[in-house]
Amino acid sequence: MTTQSRGVSSVVSTILLVAIVVILSATLPVFTLGVADDLRNPGPYVSQSSGEFAVQDGYDGGIARIAHVAGDPVLVEEMDIAIDATDACGERERLIDLPEGGNSSGSFPDSNVASGSIDEGIVSGGNRVDLGVLDSRTTNRLAAGSFLQFRLTNESCSLTEGDRLVVRVVHVPSGSVAIRQELTV
Repeated sequence: MTTQSRGVSSVVSTILLVAIVVILSATLPVFTLGVADDLRNPGPYVSQSSGEFAVQDGYDGGIARIAHVAGDPVLVEEMDIAIDATDACGERERLIDLPEGGNSSGSFPDSNVASGSIDEGIVSGGNRVDLGVLDSRTTNRLAAGSFLQFRLTNESCSLTEGDRLVVRVVHVPSGSVAIRQELTV
């Protein structure tokens, strides 16, 4: 009696072929359908920041200052700054297209405010202030040890002692809030 082993090789090859098809069917759609492209990279992680609001006596509201203490740096071109003063005066503003308009004057033009008019917003564009990394003449990187600041106008948003405003530094590519500071006047 002779035994033949040809049937075993066809069973093994069938099992291998099925295993390869299962593996490919599980991984191929991830790359071909762009599922991997939909996964966002997380935004920068700022582990510690600080903020303060300095009231200006009779001179255009006050100055909001946010300092980066520790964590990942944030490129100024990739950030927006959302200012929420609804508790104080019912107003909100968003600084966009940063750094400041490249006018080398330390002030914001209309193109830097989401409302489209710096004269009608709560951020002052006319009075000079050290903008920190928001100034186009700086490194334009909010990193540990650096700061950003802007002046709020008293005309559109009159702040009194005890009023609160919230400043958020938003990383635009990821849609995440890198820094959130609540400032008290």
